[in-house]
Amino acid sequence: MNDFDEELHRKLIERMPDGVYRSTHDGKFLEVNPAMVRILGYDTKEELLAIDIKSELYFDPADRESLMLEEQLEELGIFRLRKKDGSAIWVEDHGWYNTDENGNVTTHEGILRDVTERVIAEEALKKSELEFRTLFENANDAIFIVNNEIFVECNLMTLTSFGCGKKEDIINHAPWEFSPPLQPDGSDSKEKARIYMEAAAGGTPQRFYWKHCRKDYSLFDAEVSLNRVAFRNTFYLQAIVRDTTEQKQAEEEIKRMNKELQELNATKDKFFSVIAHDLRSPFSALLGLSEMISNPDSELGMEDTRKIAGKIHMLLINQYNFLQNLLEWSRMQLDRVPFQPEKVNLLSIVSNVADLVAGNLLRKKIELFNYIDENIEIVADAEMIRSIFLNLITNAIKFTPRQGRITLNAGHQQGCTEITVTDNGVGMTHDEIEKLFRLDHLFSKVGTEGEKGTGLGVLLCSEMISRHGGTIEISSEVNAGTSVKIGLPEKMPL
Repeated sequence: MNDFDEELHRKLIERMPDGVYRSTHDGKFLEVNPAMVRILGYDTKEELLAIDIKSELYFDPADRESLMLEEQLEELGIFRLRKKDGSAIWVEDHGWYNTDENGNVTTHEGILRDVTERVIAEEALKKSELEFRTLFENANDAIFIVNNEIFVECNLMTLTSFGCGKKEDIINHAPWEFSPPLQPDGSDSKEKARIYMEAAAGGTPQRFYWKHCRKDYSLFDAEVSLNRVAFRNTFYLQAIVRDTTEQKQAEEEIKRMNKELQELNATKDKFFSVIAHDLRSPFSALLGLSEMISNPDSELGMEDTRKIAGKIHMLLINQYNFLQNLLEWSRMQLDRVPFQPEKVNLLSIVSNVADLVAGNLLRKKIELFNYIDENIEIVADAEMIRSIFLNLITNAIKFTPRQGRITLNAGHQQGCTEITVTDNGVGMTHDEIEKLFRLDHLFSKVGTEGEKGTGLGVLLCSEMISRHGGTIEISSEVNAGTSVKIGLPEKMPL
């Protein structure tokens, strides 16, 4: 090398922004350039040449050793060094060994670059990517990354939402592969998905509802947010899919309940209108009859007066029964009727009711056949059961002609006690049976001998039976009689 080359070589080394060094094998600098002094935070070249590399420059003397250098090979490594003030810097060291003709190491040489900022930035990026990955994988919503209309990444919730066992079931597939052919509005899923993706790729975020298909072909509703995201100089689409099946079901349930509430309010309005009419009408008759008796100019004889008084008496009895049933029904609606289930003997209760209606049975010469076994016991509220049978047997008497018959039966059937009250009376049509359970039409027929009804008896029975967790069924045929079947569970519901 001539003098010019040596001078050029020296100036290049002196002006390099990276540190250049030569050191002995046991850890003493032989030569360093100004950048080396600056990088390591020393004031002068002489100060740096005086230090012991292993103990003062490395945080751990073993850091200086490496397999590459021990094998006398070039190495490009990144590691920490200690500056003069004790602080740490990260350096990229491109180093090598020099040996003599016998293969013995004579010196170390290398180029040192301060990469602290780069390492810190990379660590921050790694941390950021780790945090993103953690959030990505543990998100409660399914998240897809789309590139060129293909899924290139997805999180764990995606597997759960779409019923897949591994990410490979999703990655490298197109979005419309997880949709039915048509959306609920009749549009083609593939075409509609492309419209949304093109809009999002153009920078306009998309939010829409979508019908998806799981791996087992079951369908579910979802809300989809579609946005364009940039990552490492490439634009992707991020799709966030939130299963709204439960939300949709809740919304439908709310709609259903609102509809039922509106219908119930309308029904109750009609019910109260019917109640008002049924309360008012008999009083018109009572006023007219009482006026006939109280009129001083009336020429009514004792017999006519007695007949009118009898009609007034029957009207008052009927209205009293109507008000009693109405009061009982309203208390049931307000849940103010005490409910005290206990083990009771069914025959004992029915026999007591039969004694109460014995006069009516005798008057119409109706036979009551009671086939209820004396050993049948039920868990029920005794007063409610008594009221149920009083209503049902009274109705049977009312609509059974003279010399007819009423039959009572009971037995155990699949975890419940079935009780039937059957008569051979006038019977009912299907429409009439349906009206018995409607609030908007208090259905009442005149008995075989002009007996009046309240229209609330069967409704009241139904409420009481429901309170027991039971069922009531009515079957009937015109001029062939009626059968009322009650099912009471052997165990009371909680």
